[in-house]
Amino acid sequence: MIETLQHTSLAREARAGVESETSWYVVLVKPRREDFAHQQLVQRGVSAYLPRLGLQRQGETHIRPMFPGYLFASLVLPRDAARVSWTPGVRRLVTFDGEAPTVPDAAITFLREQAGPDGIIVARPRPLPPGRRVRITSGPLAGLVGIIENPPDARGRVSVLLDLLRQQTRVSVEASLLEDA
Repeated sequence: MIETLQHTSLAREARAGVESETSWYVVLVKPRREDFAHQQLVQRGVSAYLPRLGLQRQGETHIRPMFPGYLFASLVLPRDAARVSWTPGVRRLVTFDGEAPTVPDAAITFLREQAGPDGIIVARPRPLPPGRRVRITSGPLAGLVGIIENPPDARGRVSVLLDLLRQQTRVSVEASLLEDA
């Protein structure tokens, strides 16, 4: 009888030790409610991280969530599941087949290291200097190779010279649709 109680006590202590370790999880939040959900989680004592991205557009910096609709929370599951799920602004934990996968600590550390002192990760535009040979990756011109004539404009479009029918033709393409040729 005493031996059974000791095994039960040891098992309970072992489970308590496992439960006290936190891991990072992805939390799905309501549309455009990332900041609100983040504040609500922090107020409830949950360690949460909302990576924010600073984008330069037309001379202004626009701050947006890096992963719209999502944030990260350091939790002990299943203990913290209900506290997170019932937080205003939160929809649910992200799960696959009923299991919430953990996010590696190294991934969160990496994101935090990329942020400045204000906690914002500055988006660095991909260098697209004039004269670089590029290939268009999608759309009606996919697969064509050209040369960048002008760097990206304020809308993120690049002027590319294509050799079509033995004539150079200038097209304007989104910078995200280009890869090095």
